[in-house]
Amino acid sequence: MRIAISGYYGFGNAGDEAVLAGMLKAMRHAANMKADDIAVLSGNPSSTASEHGVRAVPRAAMAQVKEAIRSADVLISGGGSLLQDVTSFRSLVYYLWVIRMAHRLRRPVAVYAQGIGPLRRPVSRWMVRRSLAGAAAISVRDEGSASTLRAIGLQRSDIRVTSDPAFALVPNAVSGASSPTVGIAPRPWPGFDSERIAAETARGLSRRGITVVLIPMQDPSDEALCAAAAGLSDGSAAHVICHGQYAGALAACSGVDVLIGMRLHALIMGAICGAAPVGVSYDPKVAALMGGLGFSDAVVELPDATPEHLAKAALDALGTLDERRTRLTTVVDALRREAFANAGYILDRINRIGAVRSEGA
Repeated sequence: MRIAISGYYGFGNAGDEAVLAGMLKAMRHAANMKADDIAVLSGNPSSTASEHGVRAVPRAAMAQVKEAIRSADVLISGGGSLLQDVTSFRSLVYYLWVIRMAHRLRRPVAVYAQGIGPLRRPVSRWMVRRSLAGAAAISVRDEGSASTLRAIGLQRSDIRVTSDPAFALVPNAVSGASSPTVGIAPRPWPGFDSERIAAETARGLSRRGITVVLIPMQDPSDEALCAAAAGLSDGSAAHVICHGQYAGALAACSGVDVLIGMRLHALIMGAICGAAPVGVSYDPKVAALMGGLGFSDAVVELPDATPEHLAKAALDALGTLDERRTRLTTVVDALRREAFANAGYILDRINRIGAVRSEGA
């Protein structure tokens, strides 16, 4: 089977690269696919090819995108939060254009473990409903996304609620730190002084003998933020350089006991690595993830995310670390199984469509 994959890849975002890595791992487990069988639409094809061992084509080169879809047996759209119009209406139009291109070329489309919405514009809701009506398979990463699709009028009974593809990843074992360690994964956000808050949180924890590391998920924005926060922390925090690669971010998360995350996939990586999560909820998807992990009590709403509040949440997590890790192990194991099961579900649906078409040829 030849697959074309559309998503936010090749832009230095470790979370989205983790999504792609998890998708590829689960699909390769479900089917015997070689590197040449997979073409990823990427903002940086050489980086994507090197990091993931696949073919990659420039996503802005429309002729090459069309040929990649034409040469594939299926287009997979996902995962991540592609179909939303909050950060950019233009990006929504792009991802739906790719889906519509696959429809025009008579290639089946699978929506793979996406987070859907918010969709604030009526035209956005109409476009998504129209584009997904003919999808061969749809899976979403949370119940809220399924509810959004139903709310915009997508009348389908086969929408599968699954886990984020990144849960298919398994971290490398690391040696335990000599002192309790807290990771902070901040992000720029309008009206939120991320640099100062991260630095002051680090200073407060450091005074209690806790090691603090700053983990950037997006290059260059988070890298610059973490470097600045490390400087403001007066030596209380170290900045781990990840270059926007999922392997570096996953390794950094493997070395912490608690992860304060303002990036969704920082929290997911922390959970995979057994780090007790503290979620800074700048978006409903953070609270949804934390609820799914069983840690709604460790959600800090953005207006309440003061250094004192974040340090207290981290200390509370450290104080019950063994119990939290036991809970995490059970939940993450189930989410990992579902991530693999979803790949089997998607590929099975596509194979069935192919078999029906072959019989009707």
